[in-house]
Amino acid sequence: TTFLRRSFDNQLFTGFILRSFSYAYASKQNRFGERWQFRFNSDLSGMEEHLLNRLWSAAFGDQNWVVSDLEFAKYLRLDLDATYSREFRKDLVGAFRISSGMAKTFGDTRSVPFVKQFFVGGPSSIRAWRIREIGPGGFYDPTAQFPFYEAADFRFEFNGELRFPMFWWLKGAVFMDGGNIWTLQPELERPNSELRWNSYKNIALGTGFGVRGDFSYFILRFDWGLPLRNPYASNSDGKSVYWIKDRFSKLQFRDFRPNIAVGYPF
Repeated sequence: TTFLRRSFDNQLFTGFILRSFSYAYASKQNRFGERWQFRFNSDLSGMEEHLLNRLWSAAFGDQNWVVSDLEFAKYLRLDLDATYSREFRKDLVGAFRISSGMAKTFGDTRSVPFVKQFFVGGPSSIRAWRIREIGPGGFYDPTAQFPFYEAADFRFEFNGELRFPMFWWLKGAVFMDGGNIWTLQPELERPNSELRWNSYKNIALGTGFGVRGDFSYFILRFDWGLPLRNPYASNSDGKSVYWIKDRFSKLQFRDFRPNIAVGYPF
């Protein structure tokens, strides 16, 4: 597609000033068992080249600099998340995360490089869907096959889970995940993908349960996610429906999506 071709064009990443900035904060546990964590990252490419190119063009005529067949990638990417957790008693912990990110091009760059775009799904995101399976917005491609390639310029996501002890070194969890990605501009090849005032309708929701092996030095995590609400509308009796019909009345184990990872998702 045009989106993928532009995203995978040969591009040169540059940055001498403010190429990247990261900030992380983690509080100590207070007397109520509460902790807060905050993380912010920025990624800037092409700003110096863009300013020098504009000055050069003003003096000697309009030119776009390239190196061989490489164009300079010009974009700003911002990514942040905040996490709150509370230990109610030993090994019984509630945790909640909210995160968002945005990537925006400038100059003559038309698309954010694919590796710098946002996606959802997978063991550390919305666990009821595969990595890059859903989005952007209300776009849906029924012919898509694994592996998936969906990515976009804006992401909003939230996750919550309750972690509890089971026996020996095994621990369990129940969770709820939600969110999606959106483009900042309309795309003909991916209709309903852009961020709009009513984009809350495109929030995907999933739930599930997990089993984790706590081996002190590392945690081996198995999560099974169950889709509850699609980010796109399907027709049911002439109505647009987002919630998956008969989700629990006709539930089967094959409806769950397995995930395996090392460490907690957040």
